[in-house]
Amino acid sequence: MPGAVDDDQFRVGPRARQCPCIVDRRAKVEAAIDQYTRDAGEASDPRNSAPSSPSAVGASNRARAAVPPTVTLHLDSVSHAGVGTYITGACAAATITRVSTEDNAPETSAARRLVNAGSDLAGSGTAAALGMLVGGPIGAFAGAAAGPLLTHTLKELATRVLSRREQVRVGATFAFAASAIRGRLEAGETLRDDGFFDASNVSGRPTAEEVFEAVLLTAQREPEERKVEYLGYLLGNVSFEPVVDRSLASWAISIAQELSWTQFILLSTIGRAPDDFVLPDIEIGNSGLDWSSWGVAHQLADLGWAKRELIGGRTEKTERMGLPRINTRLRNQRLQDGGSLLFSLMELNKIPSDDVAPIIATLAALEEGGGGK
Repeated sequence: MPGAVDDDQFRVGPRARQCPCIVDRRAKVEAAIDQYTRDAGEASDPRNSAPSSPSAVGASNRARAAVPPTVTLHLDSVSHAGVGTYITGACAAATITRVSTEDNAPETSAARRLVNAGSDLAGSGTAAALGMLVGGPIGAFAGAAAGPLLTHTLKELATRVLSRREQVRVGATFAFAASAIRGRLEAGETLRDDGFFDASNVSGRPTAEEVFEAVLLTAQREPEERKVEYLGYLLGNVSFEPVVDRSLASWAISIAQELSWTQFILLSTIGRAPDDFVLPDIEIGNSGLDWSSWGVAHQLADLGWAKRELIGGRTEKTERMGLPRINTRLRNQRLQDGGSLLFSLMELNKIPSDDVAPIIATLAALEEGGGGK
């Protein structure tokens, strides 16, 4: 039904004027007058024609009184359970029937299929995502501007032709984003209020919608599926950080797309050192004795000086003249500004230690000046 909520519609028996609770809850009420209450001049309904006798008039009036008009509630950031409790409490005669709109909202069904497909990667995280799709309790998503926009973006993607693995990746990213948003809301945090969720004067689209679409499209095309979880965290966390404007968000998404899963692990390792991990005391840029170690060393170097500069060490000085010298010792490396931003937005601290240990072992085995493969 046009203008109704995505999941379910509520039909309420009593007339709207008999239920002040509907107005008090700021629900928009649209009376859908059925054939029994149409204007008598509408010829399309034979029951509106003039009756032949007074007794017929009385019967007709009784029939009309027995069929109340249909009222559709358009819920504005109010949980389904909350509305049901309030209406039945304030209007004892009111009865609420949940009318499924599954058949009338194919994009919602497609979005649910995406989320269910994402369970291959997201597991139990899909519960939060499904909660976002259907409105969810107030403690999770009701009233959160991020929910409707993210859901709308997912529904648009759901109408496109996606392969099975693309469905898994997009659905999982949505699920991890929903989990991140729910976690921060439940911790008492509030969404950013700097206009991120408002329509732009230029494009007419909210910046949030552009960012959400960019992340989901990145996930769709990402073959390294271990990255999907952290792309989801990026999507969710940007909804809370006003310092991340459109330009910075686009940069973060672009870099996240370019980096490999191994580089995700390297950023996680350096960001958690020395508290969680001890970095090998090697020179960045040295090659390994085989192609595997060479690949890790090359990806490490790509993060540092004269490259992406997501990591860096404190500048050293030469012994004789005190001239500045670039510090490329791995043990001295720390996250730089860009690296810290990615580490926080993608929650790279959550990468399991079991994934970090093999990378550290490979780096520790690198020989100073080794170059043979």
